[in-house]
Amino acid sequence: MKTKAALLFPVVSLLLSGCSSIKYNGRFYDDLEEKLSQSFLDEHQINTSSSQNNLPKQIIYLVDSAEKYNAAFKGDYKIDINYEKELMFLCSFVSTYKIDHHLSSLEIKDDVLTIECDYKKGAPGTGYACAPYQRWCAVTMSKVEYQSTIFIGEGR
Repeated sequence: MKTKAALLFPVVSLLLSGCSSIKYNGRFYDDLEEKLSQSFLDEHQINTSSSQNNLPKQIIYLVDSAEKYNAAFKGDYKIDINYEKELMFLCSFVSTYKIDHHLSSLEIKDDVLTIECDYKKGAPGTGYACAPYQRWCAVTMSKVEYQSTIFIGEGR
């Protein structure tokens, strides 16, 4: 029995070690609405209802300097980033779920960087659904070459 346990330990350790299929050292920071400065939020609103047709449906904001970071975030919130080696994107989208989201994919194809986040769906009637609201997240990743960016939130 000890031999079987000894043989299984490396396999279980590998599975639990956090092996990630996310490319480019992607890291995800969710639910940032309370971490962003009010002036940044006011300047970067999106269309969350049919009465706001003049606003975009989502935002992808490249944070490529400490100045942009300090303008976006409140002073007490820090994400460590090396701007020479990494990229940071602030992404905003319409969400109808108040549950944790996660980075599901980072891909580059034909010079287009696609960032996709999603959430783990709960059972029907669990109370996670809500009225549409503007949700903010951040993605940090290794610096890569790309021409344009697409963000897909909540599997859309």
